[in-house]
Amino acid sequence: MNVQVIILVDSQPNEDNLSNLKLAASKLTNKQSSIAVHVNQEGRYYA
Repeated sequence: MNVQVIILVDSQPNEDNLSNLKLAASKLTNKQSSIAVHVNQEGRYYA
């Protein structure tokens, strides 16, 4: 199963935040190799 989640935040995530996102993603998939976390700035937010 492919799952995509987009989260908007108003400050750039740090390494702990990214690790927590990866941990949350691991609960939504049975294919750990499919987990990827990307950070893009969109206006004043990060997605």
